[in-house]
Amino acid sequence: MTAPTRTDEALATLAVNTIRFLAVDAVEKARSGHPGMPMGMAVPAYVLWSRFLRYDAGDPAWPGRDRFLLSAGHGSMLQYALLHLAGYDLPMAEIQNFRQLGSRTPGHPEHGVTPGVETTTGPLGQGIANAVGMALASKMGDARFAGEGFSPSACRVYAIAGDGCMMEGISHEAASLAGHLQLGNLIVLYDDNHITIDGPTSIAFSDDTAKRFEAYGWQVLRTEANDFEAVGDALEKAVAETARPSLVVCHSHIGFGAPHKQDTAHAHGEPLGSEETLAAKRALGWPESPAFLVPDEVRAHFSAIRAEKTRLRGQWDTAFAKWRAADPARAERWASFLERRVPGGRHDRVFEAVFGSDAAAARFFGVSKMTVWRWRHDRSPLPEPVIRALPDLLQKKVAEAHEAQQDFRFFLAEPPSGQSVLSSQPIQLDNGTIVFVRRRRPNVCRRA
Repeated sequence: MTAPTRTDEALATLAVNTIRFLAVDAVEKARSGHPGMPMGMAVPAYVLWSRFLRYDAGDPAWPGRDRFLLSAGHGSMLQYALLHLAGYDLPMAEIQNFRQLGSRTPGHPEHGVTPGVETTTGPLGQGIANAVGMALASKMGDARFAGEGFSPSACRVYAIAGDGCMMEGISHEAASLAGHLQLGNLIVLYDDNHITIDGPTSIAFSDDTAKRFEAYGWQVLRTEANDFEAVGDALEKAVAETARPSLVVCHSHIGFGAPHKQDTAHAHGEPLGSEETLAAKRALGWPESPAFLVPDEVRAHFSAIRAEKTRLRGQWDTAFAKWRAADPARAERWASFLERRVPGGRHDRVFEAVFGSDAAAARFFGVSKMTVWRWRHDRSPLPEPVIRALPDLLQKKVAEAHEAQQDFRFFLAEPPSGQSVLSSQPIQLDNGTIVFVRRRRPNVCRRA
């Protein structure tokens, strides 16, 4: 990937104000929504999407894309404006239909409804946890599939989170894990505006968030949210740090540009109102009409950005083709993993490993539906053919596992569709590796 380049600030300001007022006009038309966050975080979001985020608007599910999550999901129009301008299948009619029944622009981002939305967000802090999970999944994929200087699962995960996200306990837990696991592919932009829907954060929140994340082992960077150069420099430092996750604290102004509602809770959970909308447009030098204006220069600018993203996609495709040709078996495992396919012949290999010459009889007597394998916790090794046959059901763990005293039965068969995974008991192999067989409902593990 080529180094991001700076853009002309006047054009960048025009693009940012386009984002701001698409959000303001959509909320105003719907008479519902949160205009303040998009107004305050438009610059960091624009810098991220134009210079750093790797995506293909024509193929939202491209495996090589970076992931973007709006943990502060109440500001959903920020994401919808970006998706629209970036060229995703989200036409202006959908922007104008914000928060209406059946639209693809619901009040909070919903995965599977809007192209380009990676996960459903809304409950504060949830998006941070989702981002940690995606960053971890990428690293786990690297460990399984990387080779020849390339990994098909490698990506960066970016999230925008707000004060409310930082108040929630789930953000503490997830951020602690991310720091412990040194997820250097995770970057969170913190919308530090000191406002909640009830008023200033001081009524309920006095944490030093930066120090908290430093204690978790994160790199912490600070920037003014409306300074294009400072935001870009902070993101460059975050991308360069590969041994730690990064928190970019963006000192922002909710409702930026609204003369009477900036830095107040009135810009958080309600429309600006027609008079304040006009006042904000005048303050930022934006035409009062028409609503939902996208200047031609901005359309052309985002078309150029999309062309650059397409070029990066081509580079990835070339590298992927070389990686696939170098090890077709590994590439097939990746395809199975990506498509959630069970490798062909897996059950036959398990039966042969467990029952040996009795495999045919075991199948004949009906145990193929719920194959039972009795194993005693006496440190005897799990048969290697079983490990090879069940790569998607085994998790390696280097640490010591607790000693199990009872006998258990493990059912080695596909669970019925939609049934959940239960916790597992450890099995130690000859080489000292601890593996966990993931058991599934119903009756998937019980005492002999």
